[in-house]
Amino acid sequence: MEELAVEGWSFSKGIVKTASGSCFLECGNTQVLCTVKSPKEFEELLSSEEYIRHSQAILSIKSPMAQHLTTAFNSAVLLESYPKSVIEISIQVVRGETKLQHLVNAASIALMDAGIRMKDILIATQVGWEESPKVMSESNPLVIGLLVHTEQIALLVQEGCLSLTQTQRMLEAGFDTCKAFANYVKESF
Repeated sequence: MEELAVEGWSFSKGIVKTASGSCFLECGNTQVLCTVKSPKEFEELLSSEEYIRHSQAILSIKSPMAQHLTTAFNSAVLLESYPKSVIEISIQVVRGETKLQHLVNAASIALMDAGIRMKDILIATQVGWEESPKVMSESNPLVIGLLVHTEQIALLVQEGCLSLTQTQRMLEAGFDTCKAFANYVKESF
């Protein structure tokens, strides 16, 4: 079990021995536990149509905000590397508020811990606008999930109305934060 901390965030990986990969993430008062089970093949595919349809893995995510997570991780995980398989991700908020960025980061680290092939590291942060862009601000929050090396946005959820200039500045602040956190994550692997 390794633990890493950066700017109020910390995580430990490999803490659930019965899972292929796991992560316990803490940020402020929030604690999130994520486990990943190795890809397992579907029991039986009844027709060639089903076989073709399942030529890549399917993510099974049990979590609050599962729809956002599925969309984000479908862009990050190399699903074609696991034909006719299902990858099970289970995320639980142990304490504190359910925040999308914490769920994404815990799942990303757990997938890496499990050795699941990914196109890129997916890291998320929340940026808000008060008088200037601030990471983790509660005002007009924007959650950004970034594939760090390619700088592709895998997840973008915004509440409130902002100008184009405000949104661009928030995205820049979010990109910088995601890249910094990704560097710390990479150091633990």
